[in-house]
Amino acid sequence: MQIKYRRNHSKRAAMLVACLAIVFAGGVSASSDHIVNLASNIEICKVPSPKHPSTAFKITKSEPDENNDYWMTYECKETCSDWKECQVPSYTSRGKMIKEGKEPKMAVAFVVDRMGGHLSFTTRHSGNKTVLFHSGVGGTRYWAIPTVQGIENQSNAGTVMLRWDSGFIATSGVQTAQWGWFTRTTQQAARIPNLNKRVASAIAWVHENLAKPGKFGTAGCSMGAQATFGAVYWHDIDEIVDYQLFIGGPPLWDINAGCGRRIYAQGYCDINASVACNNDSDCKQLADYSKCYVPATIPLARLYESFANHVHATTACNINEADSSSQPFKPFDESSFRFTEGDWDFDHPVDFHSDLRDPTWSGNIGSDEEWALGHWMQVFNKLESKSGHPKRWLTQLNASHCAAMNDGETAVRTILKGMELK
Repeated sequence: MQIKYRRNHSKRAAMLVACLAIVFAGGVSASSDHIVNLASNIEICKVPSPKHPSTAFKITKSEPDENNDYWMTYECKETCSDWKECQVPSYTSRGKMIKEGKEPKMAVAFVVDRMGGHLSFTTRHSGNKTVLFHSGVGGTRYWAIPTVQGIENQSNAGTVMLRWDSGFIATSGVQTAQWGWFTRTTQQAARIPNLNKRVASAIAWVHENLAKPGKFGTAGCSMGAQATFGAVYWHDIDEIVDYQLFIGGPPLWDINAGCGRRIYAQGYCDINASVACNNDSDCKQLADYSKCYVPATIPLARLYESFANHVHATTACNINEADSSSQPFKPFDESSFRFTEGDWDFDHPVDFHSDLRDPTWSGNIGSDEEWALGHWMQVFNKLESKSGHPKRWLTQLNASHCAAMNDGETAVRTILKGMELK
């Protein structure tokens, strides 16, 4: 039986709430009860040592099993009744201060669904628009700082960086990943839509407490695109989101395909994801080097396996041993966009950005062709806007995966245009 993740209210009801708020308040519309309830899941913690943000948490870790898998829980050592009284100077996980001009940004630590997180935000902007950033893998780093600074320097918008504590750390050979918001909090298997509610709750809290009463956008790369896309798709926060930028993802169209347990014949062309294809020759009309990509495994197999197996408390994702005769593992479908119910009708503009390469590039492996490109092209084509909001497929050549988010230029230009920032 397929698991269905149903939204708490319809878009029509959300629109009615917003309209009534405008009529009676005479100003910016209030958020619906759904958004307020999501935001209420966040518990703000006091931070004893700002330079070491994780000192805010009591962390419990189980003993690793025979596969070196374990679960973790986070609690506030001390809870704040008023988050404004618990702001501290912002530091990275490595103890480096993050500044806004010459002064430190401010930060808070929080717990949601027994997982710890951190928010770093501007306090001196004068505009009425806000952009939230989420990094890749488990979202455990403030990784997009050059782009954040670019938005601050070229506009008066406020910025918020959301990151998660390290959580479950997977190590396999030279590949190490901190899986942050994907971390299980019990021995029992989880599902990504349920874990993604953590992200949706954090975004809702930011909107209610840190965002100015104007446009509110999100930007995420790789699994950060998975995080921010999933929050809208699975948890119905479209009413508060006015724009989204997805770079290098979202990559979880079909986890069984990513684990080599389901095979696809048809995909889309990398240069223009609106063009369907069965093989590379179908894409030559776009460019000699354009190729056809389907949902499939990625070269960094152990990295992909580690999150899929950890979340689902299994060893079913074993890419090097899987083949086309493998049977799909049902729980993986219950965490994939293709097989779970959600919102494909986004009520805001979206930009998908891919960092590609041509055959002449001498750079190292690591462009989006090696990072589940075939998965998120499926997401792009499934997405539609009945209200007419645009979706764009943007590309740049000879750049590494997520370079557009961290080069301080590409994502800045895209966000400035997408959100009409001044």
